[in-house]
Amino acid sequence: MTPRTFAALLEERLSVIEHVIAQVEEGALVEPSLHALRDVLIEILDQTERNPGIEKAADDVYEGALTVASASATGSRADARQLRLLGEAMRRLRENLASAQPRRRRG
Repeated sequence: MTPRTFAALLEERLSVIEHVIAQVEEGALVEPSLHALRDVLIEILDQTERNPGIEKAADDVYEGALTVASASATGSRADARQLRLLGEAMRRLRENLASAQPRRRRG
């Protein structure tokens, strides 16, 4: 995979993640959105060389989305701190993916 194609792929996946997070924050289609988020994050982890920063940020994005979704499930809205933590996790994911390398397939 060429670097340009890889970067475009990651940017596309980040756009999907941002769209899914917006749905979760709105309380729309929460369960399907969380499944889609998990699938995209796993896909990113599968396509990039192992990087603890990416792995931690991906975990934090998913955990943050779960927290926001839990607030929606109880009929309340996520508080400012929960939304800020989710936003910070998303920022870290984007920053770490900027230096990501495509996974080299072995064998």
